[in-house]
Amino acid sequence: MKYPILIVLLTLFSCGIGSPAQQPSKSKVANNEGIAKGDDTHQGSITEKPKSSQEPTEKVANAPSQPPDPDKTADAERLVEDIEIQRKLVTATIWLVIVGILQAVILGWQAISLSRTIKAINTQAGIMERQTKATETAAKAAELNAEALINSERAWVMVDIENDHGNGQIKAEILSGLAIVCICRNHGKSTAWVTQKLIRMERSIAIPEKPQLEDADAFQDEPEPLAEIPSRCHHVVEPRPVNPSGPTTFIYGVVKYRDIFNRSRETFFGYRHDPTGKLERIAGYPEYNKNT
Repeated sequence: MKYPILIVLLTLFSCGIGSPAQQPSKSKVANNEGIAKGDDTHQGSITEKPKSSQEPTEKVANAPSQPPDPDKTADAERLVEDIEIQRKLVTATIWLVIVGILQAVILGWQAISLSRTIKAINTQAGIMERQTKATETAAKAAELNAEALINSERAWVMVDIENDHGNGQIKAEILSGLAIVCICRNHGKSTAWVTQKLIRMERSIAIPEKPQLEDADAFQDEPEPLAEIPSRCHHVVEPRPVNPSGPTTFIYGVVKYRDIFNRSRETFFGYRHDPTGKLERIAGYPEYNKNT
């Protein structure tokens, strides 16, 4: 009997006492609701903070746009134009520098080429000059050889003047002239044709450096062949001018002839006639003993 009574008592105790404990009072519920609301408000304030940080952005985005300043816009455009012009100027300057470098390279190459060309021209000119000199030397040598050959085969006429003892010396008191014999000899290998003989006598202190034959006596004007046999021509020569008073008598002249090569030749002669009547060749005057 004890156990059922105990079970009933426990059931009643749990129902009577436990139910009030499980149902809170209104104040507690109210307090709990206030705490819950407070917590909800706190949590709401925490969760709503980002919205407050985003509000300025939304305000800025939603703010109405202001019209641009015309001065600032013009300045910006001028700045852009200046930058573009400066860019073009830089590009043009770069191209000018490149062109200048190319021109410098071309000029340098041309200078080198011109220097090489001048050097080649100078070398060629030197070669041509040497060749010209060699040619001139060869021509002179050939001319000398030809002249030597001609001289070895041509006629060489020599002239001697002697007193004409056959006719006798003309006395000074009768005539002032002098009888002479002009002897022409050919010492060459070929025949000569004598074309003219001129002779002049003068009395003076000194003889001229060159023969003065303007007024000389021409005592033969006809061609005369002259080979191995000498030619003798007699002549009486008169002094020029007439009746001079010089202390010394000079006799000089020229014999003109032509050789087998058809070249005109001349042989000059000059003598001094001393008081004893002897004729001597004039020394120290090449023009009076010249052969051409």
